[in-house]
Amino acid sequence: QVKRKLVAGKDYPVTEITAGMDPAEKRRVRIANAKAKSAAYKALKESGQDMVAAAPVASAPAAAAPSGPTAEQAAAAAGIEPPQLIEITDDMDPADVRKARIANSKANSAYKKALKAAGIDPSAPSAASAPAPVASAPAPAPEPTPAPAATAVPNDIPKPDLIEITDDMDPNDVRKARIANAKAASAYKKALKAAGIDPSTVEI
Repeated sequence: QVKRKLVAGKDYPVTEITAGMDPAEKRRVRIANAKAKSAAYKALKESGQDMVAAAPVASAPAAAAPSGPTAEQAAAAAGIEPPQLIEITDDMDPADVRKARIANSKANSAYKKALKAAGIDPSAPSAASAPAPVASAPAPAPEPTPAPAATAVPNDIPKPDLIEITDDMDPNDVRKARIANAKAASAYKKALKAAGIDPSTVEI
């Protein structure tokens, strides 16, 4: 409840002050108006009607519904690892950039294919927009998808000699190692393709 407000001229009489009044007359009118206002509020309080109900406060919006699992979370539950993408840097040759983009695209495609095989929608919404699950009982976790059998690689195609990147390496050395590894992996995949082998089925 809040205090009720009275309207001047409606709930109590008010004398209008005009520019033609002299200062003494204006002062008398102000005092008379103040007394009329005070008397009106006093009478209102004595009548017990000086308090009115406050306006209802708008209720807070309902909390957001819990989100469902994202495609990444479902993939992790199914034992499907995310694709290992090649980092593209500004100092790479245009040909290497193109090869890296193609390799990354193939890795993403193979990842999405594995998700679909496990019954997971690759375009599943993110956690912020996923609808809340209707069923209260937790859904059983999907069984891990068996990894595809590794394709036999001919002995004349040696695996790339990748440089191990450690935490104590200089940033410049890390960058050089990544570029060298990307080039070695690209050459290895090119040799596999020439031998009629799908690089996505061979573990590097």
